[in-house]
Amino acid sequence: MKTVALIGGIGSGKSYVSGVFADLGAAVINLDAIGHEVLEQPQVKDSLVEAFGQRVLGPDGRISRPDLAAAAFAGPQGVETLNGITHPAIWEEYHRKVALIKEANQFACHCGEASQLIVVEVTSGDISRESLAFADCVVAVSAPEELRLTRATSRGHQSLEDVKRRMAAQPTDEQREAVADWCIDNSDDRIDLRSQVAAIAGKITQGQVASAQ
Repeated sequence: MKTVALIGGIGSGKSYVSGVFADLGAAVINLDAIGHEVLEQPQVKDSLVEAFGQRVLGPDGRISRPDLAAAAFAGPQGVETLNGITHPAIWEEYHRKVALIKEANQFACHCGEASQLIVVEVTSGDISRESLAFADCVVAVSAPEELRLTRATSRGHQSLEDVKRRMAAQPTDEQREAVADWCIDNSDDRIDLRSQVAAIAGKITQGQVASAQ
């Protein structure tokens, strides 16, 4: 199986793209979803409260993701602190999931139904070839900034100001595209988007990975 790192900023449409990959038979791992899961781990929760204070706790005593995001993305140091606390737990869970996928895939090989791709959605952290070395190739999803803002705020979880702070703390589309092997333009034409994803998936499985630069 080949591993694809799928990168893109907030509101770029990574989740939709990963869904297209899944429709094509790929196994999908969402690091952001794993990030939500590890917030339930007592050690992670306690470390976040110690770093950011009681303000990151909701009325139910659990970590409030919107409040945590507002606190962490208020400045570069907050993002670094958040990543330092959550990333080790996220990657431990990631490796566990990969092992389960590969085990299931080996079983599926006997039925002729094995998947050839593991697509990993990468939302936060350092975006470089070194940090993405776990993957065989990198696919970047890009979209105009105003469209990304509209998509992100329409979810209702974060204000426009919070989304802008997150975008400012993340790499730009140009920086992501610079480290990608393949680039997807998600300017809202979903028919064209699915065609782009299908073409890239085919090239990756055939070993045609080449720099998009």
